[in-house]
Amino acid sequence: MSMNNKRTEILTHTIDRIREMRDYNADLLDDKDQCDLHSVIFNESHYIIGYFQGKEWLGEDTFEALGMIQEYEQSNFGETTTDLSSSEAVANMLAYILGEEAMEEAIDTIKSEREDVVENAFDDLMLRVDEEEFEFAAALESIQIAYTLSSIEREELENRYDELNE
Repeated sequence: MSMNNKRTEILTHTIDRIREMRDYNADLLDDKDQCDLHSVIFNESHYIIGYFQGKEWLGEDTFEALGMIQEYEQSNFGETTTDLSSSEAVANMLAYILGEEAMEEAIDTIKSEREDVVENAFDDLMLRVDEEEFEFAAALESIQIAYTLSSIEREELENRYDELNE
């Protein structure tokens, strides 16, 4: 697997983890900054477990990974702290570095998806209110639950509804 493939894999992993965390906390992207999310994703659990898996994942990119780790740690900490003799430690530190690089794109992807969700939620809200199936407050509550809206997304729907009804 090439380094570009590893970058793509880590980006996909990052997006999947943010989606998963957001399922449990709709306000996740409003409450946490990129550093916090990165820390949760890449510090609270290992991406690679086991020396064999680390060696397999690194593959032909081992030396490039070692160079990236040394450069990153020297730049950020003034010394290399990763155990470079451990394929598991090297693989996880590489995942950490690639994850840091991928974080902005991952968050942008999730936010773009959420914009589409909010659009669909607004359309659904208007349909429910127009058909008088629900009063506005009840419709909004059911929409927030159905679409797992954050408090900011809910507020956006309220504002858009208010603007239409002025």
